[in-house]
Amino acid sequence: NPDTIVESNWIEELISAYNKFGEGLYQPKHLSLNEKTVYMSAGNMLNIFGFGYAREKGNKDENQFNKIEEIGYASGTCLFTSSAVLKKVGLFDPFIFLYHDDLDLGWRASQLGIKSYYVPTSLIYHAESYSLKWNAEKFYWLERNRKYCILTHYSKQTYSKIFPTLLAVDFFVWMFYLTKGFLWSKIRAELDIIKNRKAIKTKYEELESKKIVSDKELITKFSDSLHVP
Repeated sequence: NPDTIVESNWIEELISAYNKFGEGLYQPKHLSLNEKTVYMSAGNMLNIFGFGYAREKGNKDENQFNKIEEIGYASGTCLFTSSAVLKKVGLFDPFIFLYHDDLDLGWRASQLGIKSYYVPTSLIYHAESYSLKWNAEKFYWLERNRKYCILTHYSKQTYSKIFPTLLAVDFFVWMFYLTKGFLWSKIRAELDIIKNRKAIKTKYEELESKKIVSDKELITKFSDSLHVP
């Protein structure tokens, strides 16, 4: 992102991690530009319902996440990889705008056996924009893109197995949007998914044909936490 400041050795640390762990998607430790002891992300995480979040965001950095480790997906705020990886995984999906493009990329990579890593020795500071914080437009894109990822990444078998749980979660999402005054954002997201069902089907078939790692194996690595954006 253009609203970041980096430490002098940030790129060297990412390259070093890549050389050690091999093909993957890598992200630095993200701290707040305004409060340099506060996390913006200690690695991004993904749960079974398609919700992604920045781990430890808003919490103080007390070196509790100071080891290189596998994460759900690398934050698009600052993401490092190689052209060889991008040739395998592909670039950001043009259907996904503003939110979850990095989640989608990381999920696609993991389906090919390519992991995402958090590299705390690489440090950047992020002056995140709050222009869309708790904004109807933000919640439209979040929900639209979450639904798209679920429908394109899970196999039909997996989707059918978790459908009752997804339905229950969706009820609470509807209630959340209603109580926050964003009901139209949820409706827009659902209508957009229906409108683009042919494109979603095509993308699903493409990803399913390339998948190497099963949903069952990937789900065991998903986070069991749920965070409000």
